[in-house]
Amino acid sequence: MKFKNIIMMMIILLSYLSLNAQEPEFRVLGKKGNVNYQSKSSGWTDVKTGDKLFKNDKVKVSGNSYLGLVHSSGKTVEIKKEGTYNISKLAKDVSSFRSSTTQRFAKFVVDEITSGDDLLKQKKYKRSMENTGAVDRATGGDISYMATFSSLSGTDLSQYSALNEAIDCLVKTDKNSIRIKYPRTSYVISSDVDFVWFKNNTVSIYEFVIVDRNDNILYSTKTSDTTLQINLSGLKLLKGMNYYWFLRSNDLKSDQYCINWINDYDMKRLDEDLEPLLDGMAKGKDAVTLMLLASIYEDENIMNKAIDAYQEALRLEPDVDGYRTLYARYLSRIGLDDEAIRILK
Repeated sequence: MKFKNIIMMMIILLSYLSLNAQEPEFRVLGKKGNVNYQSKSSGWTDVKTGDKLFKNDKVKVSGNSYLGLVHSSGKTVEIKKEGTYNISKLAKDVSSFRSSTTQRFAKFVVDEITSGDDLLKQKKYKRSMENTGAVDRATGGDISYMATFSSLSGTDLSQYSALNEAIDCLVKTDKNSIRIKYPRTSYVISSDVDFVWFKNNTVSIYEFVIVDRNDNILYSTKTSDTTLQINLSGLKLLKGMNYYWFLRSNDLKSDQYCINWINDYDMKRLDEDLEPLLDGMAKGKDAVTLMLLASIYEDENIMNKAIDAYQEALRLEPDVDGYRTLYARYLSRIGLDDEAIRILK
């Protein structure tokens, strides 16, 4: 009798361990409205950002609600249609998708979105991306740099040290300066680049200037606007070289920021990372995939594209708090704390 009891206890223990060792099929990245899930051992429960959804679970999405999921494979799923969905069926639909890149970044995005909200208030907060070769980004004005793409390509670090050298060329001005929005010290991946800055009410005409590493002026123009699109190819700027840009007006001057137009070899490497996500969006963009896309761009320090991806995600799903939090934290990391606070209001 005692032996049978021991066997029974072992079976129960093994079943318990097996159940708890089960990996979740999905993690919740974004949620809006009335969304609930039901596990095998409990009734319907309100879904929260970061929740784990297992194979035998179900989710119920009410009308005018939204659920953004990321699968363990890195595949993203959006549910906007009212109904009840079996997690096993959703997992089966994405089972053929495999991408180590999106798996890696999906984990970082989930970890970030489930961390405490007070992180936005911590000036020294940086995203934990050590395993992906990430750069240390701006945190309230404290900036250190590392050339991500040179590490990928294995080429001479001095040739591709746009971000390392930029720290020596930053021109600090008083608080009544012209404040840059983007691209801050960054790589760029296309010849057409939008330069954006904040309006200064004391300035009517801005002079936009691009210089080389020896401070030779390569391009200069004047505008009353706060955005300017420049074609790098038209200016005969070279790929893989460091260029610096700033704005000035009378006695005011912005900080000076560095851009590096990445070369074709490194662009090919980036395309390979982006291909799974871009293929998934071929029939239309979705907010949850754009969040992963923004994460990859940030990791490679392509700041303007990261901002574009975040903003497009919020345009598609403006009421998903988790997405707004991710964007706000990114803005805070690159030193745009005022913008981050505005996003969260």
